[in-house]
Amino acid sequence: MNNQIKSNIELEYLSEKELNPNNKGLVVLFKHDYYSTNSPHGKELLSNILYSLNSDSISIAKVMFIDNGVSLLDVDSIYNSDISSLLEKTQTAFVCSESLEEYRTELIDRNNLIVADAELFFEQLFTSKPDIIIE
Repeated sequence: MNNQIKSNIELEYLSEKELNPNNKGLVVLFKHDYYSTNSPHGKELLSNILYSLNSDSISIAKVMFIDNGVSLLDVDSIYNSDISSLLEKTQTAFVCSESLEEYRTELIDRNNLIVADAELFFEQLFTSKPDIIIE
């Protein structure tokens, strides 16, 4: 029996082409206003994700916001500038109207933001499988 501990870690990074082979841009679904856990660490991770998504090398086809993820669109969100930049480079953005009501979100003003009822939102979700889910 081999009891040696391996000290090498292999990491594999997927390029945008591997994530989205049709190269029409990524579809991103935001379900929370943090990543992994609702803690300072989870919020810092989300900040880093937003920074990466705003990179010039990443194209975004669609961004979708549901559940507590709609809080990212609030005028008082700490991520307001990052989300605004993301929305400006996004072809289409959908937000679930029922989630807006539930979380009493006052939307930042963006032209390409489509407020949809749950039925239309899920129709869009099912026809545009997310490449990235923030939950």
